[in-house]
Amino acid sequence: DGNGSFWVAPEDARSMVGYTDFYNKVNATCPSGWRVPTLADGQSLTQVAQEGHNTFHSWSSNLGQQLQTAFGNSGQYWINDTHTRGYALYFQSEGYAIWTLSQSNSAKVRCIKDK
Repeated sequence: DGNGSFWVAPEDARSMVGYTDFYNKVNATCPSGWRVPTLADGQSLTQVAQEGHNTFHSWSSNLGQQLQTAFGNSGQYWINDTHTRGYALYFQSEGYAIWTLSQSNSAKVRCIKDK
């Protein structure tokens, strides 16, 4: 991650899951010692501040390459932030972002662990 604070699980804890199901089971999703990233964790991982949400950032940076290695270059992963809308770490060919999702969206779950 951006500041070396987390380990990122090598595989998804859950495949595509809807907003309501995710938030109802978020605390039971990851193995002991691991957790779903919070919005603050997502911002630390990606070094994307609140005003940078919903904007793609290039894979070409060192951080972008680290994120691509950890998550791959495609997918969206829920962030544990109860809200009227959900947030996700979002990866696609254009780069990476923290993205705002609606309650009708689905995303994967990837756990992190403090180093």
